[in-house]
Amino acid sequence: MEGKLNRFFVSLSKSEWENFLNFNKNYYNDLNNIRIFDYPSPYYDNGVQCVVPYRLGYQSSEEFKYTCKVEQIIGWCLMTRHQNGFIRFSYLRKILDKQIIADYPFVIPYILRLLGEYVSEIWDYIFENQHLLQCKEVNYFVINNFDFMDKNLQRNISYSYLYYRSNIVTGKFVSSGCAVLQGLLRCASS
Repeated sequence: MEGKLNRFFVSLSKSEWENFLNFNKNYYNDLNNIRIFDYPSPYYDNGVQCVVPYRLGYQSSEEFKYTCKVEQIIGWCLMTRHQNGFIRFSYLRKILDKQIIADYPFVIPYILRLLGEYVSEIWDYIFENQHLLQCKEVNYFVINNFDFMDKNLQRNISYSYLYYRSNIVTGKFVSSGCAVLQGLLRCASS
């Protein structure tokens, strides 16, 4: 379980991450087979480069196993990378929680990565709950991960233009996801 697998949750203890992978071989196989160009954009956790996988290929009927809260949260994060948008959305609803963000800040890139995708209902949900992102943990992440934020903002703008042209007013994008990303970047720069 050494090597590239520890790039997903470096803030966890080695035993927490290995225990989760031992109980969930399907995740281990998916994560171990991801090629470097499958990563949408890197982020940094205490100076260590990490990645949020783009998509994982496990089946929606597969449930992950866990023995403690942190392992459950790891599973929820990974389910936000599922190929089915409805499943991604249902797990976003679990991790977009003020207490979870404070206790398990490794969820932050998994939440923010969803703003760089094409599902406007997910953007809207995060926009409606953006007050949950107004905390020191998210601000710290944004300050230390400008490239990650910028890449997701650019993706959001591209998807807005491509799929939601009706949301474009005089060359200005008004997607809810774009608004959240821009607001977080503004807060972090002030």
